[in-house]
Amino acid sequence: MEFNKDNKLVQRCAKGMELEGQGQLTEACNLFNEAWNAATNDFEKFRDAHHVARQQKSITDK
Repeated sequence: MEFNKDNKLVQRCAKGMELEGQGQLTEACNLFNEAWNAATNDFEKFRDAHHVARQQKSITDK
């Protein structure tokens, strides 16, 4: 497993975390969902699911 800063999905998640820190939760959630929808393998889905789940309001949705 390698972290690649040039990976577009990694960039979306990183930008989403930056937006989270700025309180822009809707925009962050949109980026996380974009990354999830664009994921092409199990590792990408696993990583992106983590970010998507953190944005959910209820335990059931998480």
